[in-house]
Amino acid sequence: YKLKDVRSVAVEEWLRSLKLSNGSKAKMRNIMHAVFNHAIRWEWHERNPITHVRQSAKRSKVPIVLDVEEIAALLQLLKEPARTAVFLDVMTGLRVGELLALKWNDIDFAKSQISVTRSIVMQHIGDCKTEASRKPVPLDSRLADALSRWQAISPYPQPEDWVFASPHSNGRLPYWPGAFYRAHILPAAKILGIEGIGWHTFRRTYATLLKANG
Repeated sequence: YKLKDVRSVAVEEWLRSLKLSNGSKAKMRNIMHAVFNHAIRWEWHERNPITHVRQSAKRSKVPIVLDVEEIAALLQLLKEPARTAVFLDVMTGLRVGELLALKWNDIDFAKSQISVTRSIVMQHIGDCKTEASRKPVPLDSRLADALSRWQAISPYPQPEDWVFASPHSNGRLPYWPGAFYRAHILPAAKILGIEGIGWHTFRRTYATLLKANG
């Protein structure tokens, strides 16, 4: 479409056709609105058709949150390195890109903290999503024990190695989150009858457990 041909109703219909969450579609709508505002500011266009585009950000379904018993059952079924990865996610709430971008030298066992300094998306290394994400994360003693056990048997245990290095790349890159999920987490979740689980489930569970404990 040329700018002059963009219509509010057509944009609404296009957004409805996308198989994305309402939150994602609302963000797209807002970005488009900002782009048109810039066009008006630079006098490339005279109106903002996105102003009248209606797009709810409300969740279409209640997000899955695991309870302590479900977490324990899932961990019992998982094999390494998936077990430690899920345990780390539940105990820290890291985004999956931040979790898979961890190297062993980011784990400070002496100070009981994890340095989150990078993120990986589509196997490209970049910065964390937000500045707040770069702050050190507390390392619980039970999590430290689990990480120590995994490091002891990992084929890639050196300081500059990825914590969850993929053997398919000879350790040069970490696992792909989707492949990791499909090969390990999804089969275990199916055995337990847990549906709708994903990497973000662990981050959401972490936040819920924190709130429940004050």
